[in-house]
Amino acid sequence: MEVVVSSLRSRVSRRIFLLFFLAAFIPIFIISVISYKHINSQLREQTEQQLHNESRTVGHAMFDRLLTIQAILGTITLPVDPQANNIPKINKQYLSGKIEDINMVSPTGESMVLMGEQLPMPALNPDQYKHLAGGNSVVGLIETDSRQRLVIVTYPAPLNPRINEAHLVVATPDPQYLYNLGVDEPQIACALTMSGSILACSSPVSQAELDTVDVSGEVRRDFQDWHFLDTAYTLHIWDLFLGAQFESDHIGIMVAAPNSNILGDINSFNTIFPKTLLITGLLVVVLSISSIRKNLNPLNELIQGTKRIMNGEFKTPVKINSNDEFSSLAGSFNNMALRIDDQIQTLTMMSRIDRMILASHDAKQIIHVLIEYGHTAFSVNHIAIFSINSDDSSNCTISYNIDETFSEIRTESLVVDKQQLATFDVKSSHLWLDENDTSEILQPLKNYDDRFFLILPLKVKSKITGMICLSNREPFEVGEAKLGELRDLADRVAVALSNAAWEDKLYYQAHYDAVTGLPNRYLLKDRLDQAVTKTIRAHNNIAVLLIDLDQFKAVNDSMGHKVGDELLVQVAQRMSSCVRSSDTLSRFGGDEFVILMDTEEDEKGIIQLATHLARRIQNHLTTPFIMQG
Repeated sequence: MEVVVSSLRSRVSRRIFLLFFLAAFIPIFIISVISYKHINSQLREQTEQQLHNESRTVGHAMFDRLLTIQAILGTITLPVDPQANNIPKINKQYLSGKIEDINMVSPTGESMVLMGEQLPMPALNPDQYKHLAGGNSVVGLIETDSRQRLVIVTYPAPLNPRINEAHLVVATPDPQYLYNLGVDEPQIACALTMSGSILACSSPVSQAELDTVDVSGEVRRDFQDWHFLDTAYTLHIWDLFLGAQFESDHIGIMVAAPNSNILGDINSFNTIFPKTLLITGLLVVVLSISSIRKNLNPLNELIQGTKRIMNGEFKTPVKINSNDEFSSLAGSFNNMALRIDDQIQTLTMMSRIDRMILASHDAKQIIHVLIEYGHTAFSVNHIAIFSINSDDSSNCTISYNIDETFSEIRTESLVVDKQQLATFDVKSSHLWLDENDTSEILQPLKNYDDRFFLILPLKVKSKITGMICLSNREPFEVGEAKLGELRDLADRVAVALSNAAWEDKLYYQAHYDAVTGLPNRYLLKDRLDQAVTKTIRAHNNIAVLLIDLDQFKAVNDSMGHKVGDELLVQVAQRMSSCVRSSDTLSRFGGDEFVILMDTEEDEKGIIQLATHLARRIQNHLTTPFIMQG
């Protein structure tokens, strides 16, 4: 106390102390308040994003179980003799635990119980019957015991082509299997219809208790407040899209968590922050008095440096050459500014990567953002991202900058030895290599005279999916702190790239035929709509060719579906060699193919082109098909 009084006896020292205190504490306070609001916002967004991810994960799990039940129902077959009127054989022990009831409904509406209890036939619209006719399944709803239940409707597979295929199989999934929502108390998960009716809940929730939840329109995707049993919850409803696979309405997957749980980190931060700010203020007072006692001359430089930080200028250093404590203070001040700048850049980059993980951006954008961040954080000549093909690990793609400003990115495909790739799958977090390493994967970077490399594997579930590589012509060092940031960044990038690859895979499965790899009917419909719109606007013409393979069913019945699929692949390859790059060749279903021709020709010209293409395809299909010898 005596030291404080003696240091502040003069009016000048008090004025300088006040000036120093305000110049130091006010920026810290402003930065703290801004940081406080930003961190609070980030913590809340993080908790809401976690709730969104949980509802999406539950929805994907439920969708996978529906696909499993669909595949199981596909194994039910009608009798060989249509006059025998016997019940199709099913393995009830195998179906137990997955399916509760199975009925077979005849064209006249008569219901035959194959397993469990008799079910009412759900109301199906014309689009759903059309979907069934394509060999698909439909998800519908029925009323039983004053509640709605979800059913799957499909056609059985006839063993005899003479059997009437109008029979339908109606099955109810086992609730314990389908609605295994996978959340633990106190979280609550429910499956809801489009109107808000409860299909299943992980906790006993009544319909009346859910009436306060808005399930209409865009509101159902927002985060909502909900009170259940005198407890405040935050909930999110994620729409499980069943239209493409099952021609059905969405199912809302609701996940709710108590506010005391999801806001726990925010409450802890709100408790700690004022104390931290108070300690910071006391520390500023002590340092101010100590600085006044030592010397008053360098204060102006420090005040100016503090103002620069307040204005966001972190890289302009404070220069004090007094060779005493002020020199050390200036050095610490400069280091603090650089570390704050580095932390802000790192947090910004991590935030962008996290947003990409949740938003499922494409892999190209993720790689560009990562290379842009690496340019600002590391002084190296090149930053490269390797992506290993998940289907064939010997194929990989490399993306790297080709200019010093890191604005131009080149992407190349590489074929490397799998054993060489295995050497990069190290247990440690990183690997240092030099020009003596013979790995082919580093050759594109060696072509730019780079001789020193830092490799960080990208792993998802202990499997290497890619690598981050920093390369330079001269030796370079990366501190332990930076290595930790790089490792954390590599883990996030691995998840982001994995999500992007998964989204691409889902898009491919939804829009391309699994056997031939050609566009399916959904992608064909989209392109046809675009072509029609373009035709109306430009007053040109389009042509649509429907191709049906005669006697294909006989191939399937006599030689099996495996040979039939191989025949479809060869037919698709031959027809692909006939069409132009601007045409769309798609598999419409079964043994039917459709070709969409979009051209600027007049009506006579496009008829000639279509006729020429039809004859060319017929000529190509006259050559015998060789399969399995």
